[in-house]
Amino acid sequence: MRTVTKRVTEAYAVLRDPRRRQAYDRMIDEGRGLRIQLAAAQAEGGRQARENEGRTAQGRQYFKLASAAKEGGDWGAVARNLQTALTFEPDNDFFKEELAVAKKNWR
Repeated sequence: MRTVTKRVTEAYAVLRDPRRRQAYDRMIDEGRGLRIQLAAAQAEGGRQARENEGRTAQGRQYFKLASAAKEGGDWGAVARNLQTALTFEPDNDFFKEELAVAKKNWR
């Protein structure tokens, strides 16, 4: 009975957190099994969040500026800050996607 309770608790913890759930969904899509350990979900979810916020200090800095500008509705500033963030992380697909959204809303 103890093992069942542990698994249910683990499943709930993974599925209630959007980042952990995304990690679990990726695992399923890749055919790596139906069960994900809580520690693995935490690590994967944290890694994905870090990538989305930037891998370098400068990338994170300009992404935060872009996020603040987005909250204020200043799409021009969002685009400029994301463009600057991309100079530090030119291979960051998340920044590129966000920049495309900013440009679409700006014009």
